[in-house]
Amino acid sequence: MASSMSNAKMKEQPPKANEEKMSRKERYQQMRVQEAINTKRKNLQDAIDRNEPHNMHLGKMEIENADMETVVDQAIKKKQCTSLILEDNMITVDGITSIVDTLRRGASLKLLRLSGNPIGDDGADLLAELLHEKPDALTGLWLSNTALTNRGVQLLMEALEHPQSTLEILDLSDNKNVTDESVDSILEMFMVNKKLNNLRYANILSGKKQNHLKELYGGKVAFLTFSDSYRGPVTRICNRFFTASFHWSENRCIPEPKAVIEVHESESGIVDGAAESNS
Repeated sequence: MASSMSNAKMKEQPPKANEEKMSRKERYQQMRVQEAINTKRKNLQDAIDRNEPHNMHLGKMEIENADMETVVDQAIKKKQCTSLILEDNMITVDGITSIVDTLRRGASLKLLRLSGNPIGDDGADLLAELLHEKPDALTGLWLSNTALTNRGVQLLMEALEHPQSTLEILDLSDNKNVTDESVDSILEMFMVNKKLNNLRYANILSGKKQNHLKELYGGKVAFLTFSDSYRGPVTRICNRFFTASFHWSENRCIPEPKAVIEVHESESGIVDGAAESNS
């Protein structure tokens, strides 16, 4: 009987060789993970070192919240970048907290592109608090396709009612959960805000609401142009609203068919039409 029990215990316990084998496998996996982390950090640091402060392009680099300490310390604080492009990464509200805190204390950063990151309404709330507490923190903010809803838009619009707001460009395009209900908050903001002259809202409002906004707060025709210091399509700020969609073709920004910039309000009144690209 004692012999049988001893044999059973031996069967229950894994062989020592298997334990060592598993431990080697785990150590190898941990080593590979650490190598991947180190490589990612090096690539991020190299990108920061390579870019100029006026155009810190860190888009599409799979940047996560854990990487934001490096971005803030190296790009914003050390290189004192004025334009930071973080589009199409994996940054959430937790990741932008460090940027907001740095801007609160004062920083050279003025143009912040967060499009394509799932910051949501909580992220909009954080940015709205910044723009309310420090209205001169930014002059351009890109939040296209960032999982905003009407609540996020309203929070931003309320912040932009600050009389000392310096924000000139705000991109809210392609936030699919924003509806026509957001128009009221936009209108209320423009009743007092005279600084914001480029609000982008493509693909989120119905044609009826777009026309309503244009009739009330139109501007001159906006022609497409490019900036040598900017990697991407920009526009001359000639109107307060535009609804065109764009796509890239051989490094040129070309209006989509039948989606050109519309003529809004001229000095003589409301005009319907379209503006061709000069590019």
